[in-house]
Amino acid sequence: MSDSWVFPFDLLFNHRLPGPVGDLIETVRPLCMTPPSPWGEWVYAHLIAAKLGDVEGDFVELGVGLGGMALFLGHLAWQMDRKVLAVDTFTGLPEPDRIRDNTYFQSGDYRHALGGGLEAFTGWIEHFGLVDVCEARQGRFEAVLAALEPARRFAFVHIDCDLYGSTRTALEGVWDRVTPGGV
Repeated sequence: MSDSWVFPFDLLFNHRLPGPVGDLIETVRPLCMTPPSPWGEWVYAHLIAAKLGDVEGDFVELGVGLGGMALFLGHLAWQMDRKVLAVDTFTGLPEPDRIRDNTYFQSGDYRHALGGGLEAFTGWIEHFGLVDVCEARQGRFEAVLAALEPARRFAFVHIDCDLYGSTRTALEGVWDRVTPGGV
């Protein structure tokens, strides 16, 4: 191991991951939060390739942040002729529950980290050539998921929430929509 490495941070920041997945991670890295990037994407790409080839359904991300993960999933979905639904308020966190949520979080957190909200994210979708793949929907999870067509199914679900209520709502909203064999 090199003396320049400072474990465990070297695993997150200093080195490119190999191959096409590593290249894709580098492409979206400026729009990803660390962690989980780059290891979240690395694991997801290999899981999707190994397990979801024959599983019907689109991908969904609930909690978009800057959009790096949704764009990463968009590239994978495009390769598999699927779509990605990306759902967020694009205005920051809702009001935290003072009993169930970490007191660190405040209403509106991440609104500035969103880098321009929905308009910026749709600009990134265009920039990466994923207009026909990534669909951004603005709103609270319960409203957006309830408004989906009943037949909409998901092979892959990425829930990126910081609050108990949002996480529970996301799980309840997609649970019956995950195709058997989906992740």
